[in-house]
Amino acid sequence: MVSPLLVTLISAIELFNNQPIFQDPIAAPRSPYSYLTVKTSTYLGERIYYLEAAIGKQIPIATLKLDTATFQFGIDAAAWIDLGYDDGAFPLLLQDFYFGFPLSFKYNNFSVALKFGHISSHVGDGLDGMLEKTLSDKERQEYEQAERIGSSYGYSVSLTEPINYSRDFESLQLAYATKINSVDTKLYAQAGYAHRMFPKYLGRWFVGNGLEFEYAGAYFTPYYAQDVTWNLDVDSVDISSQLGTIINKKTGDLIELRLCLTLYAGSDRRGQLVGRKLRQVGFGMLVK
Repeated sequence: MVSPLLVTLISAIELFNNQPIFQDPIAAPRSPYSYLTVKTSTYLGERIYYLEAAIGKQIPIATLKLDTATFQFGIDAAAWIDLGYDDGAFPLLLQDFYFGFPLSFKYNNFSVALKFGHISSHVGDGLDGMLEKTLSDKERQEYEQAERIGSSYGYSVSLTEPINYSRDFESLQLAYATKINSVDTKLYAQAGYAHRMFPKYLGRWFVGNGLEFEYAGAYFTPYYAQDVTWNLDVDSVDISSQLGTIINKKTGDLIELRLCLTLYAGSDRRGQLVGRKLRQVGFGMLVK
């Protein structure tokens, strides 16, 4: 005989028709949101401009609502793509992929998420073309000669050395959201550990915190978000921030659009460039 309590719990579970009860930090570089931004930074001493696009989504699978608390299981997925520009074309420079499985809990203004995630990175063909433009005449001749020799033996020669970067990790995130006068405020902290990491010599812990301020309006409301995370993989404190306006606050099934200026200083979180210092400025639109 099935327990009445079990029947009650099962009947209280809602599938696929809820919003995430734990909202990932807006400013964190690898949160699963969608956006399109124009960004600039220096690479090998040269100022470069590129498009960075992301397709990401938090997908609640099952939600259990009790009197004072809510539990939720879901799936996170995202892909980040960097596109360069060369004579009317947009060569692919870098691409990163992520998926995760969050278990979330919410009580009043507190929310917690325990996540199991995977992230991996891949280099695009366009990065070679960008690097080739930085070569001197002598270096270019040597590179072209190496290409001809490699082609005669049936293999390709590349300026970029592909890095087998990936990590499988667990993370714990805690957030507290409240309203101060007319400002919606959220404070959060997180910590995580990669139980599987390539390259293996990279550090595995990361710890961070952040804040978000949003004016409590319906349209064109200003907001500011900041994330500060210490990543042990390259022993770096990384600071990411956004300043912009929320075109429309999300209601129901509608999407939320944000125009924002983005700033980043720290280690490059794109896996193929892991370990490089990065100072990056961007402007674009984020979809939540």
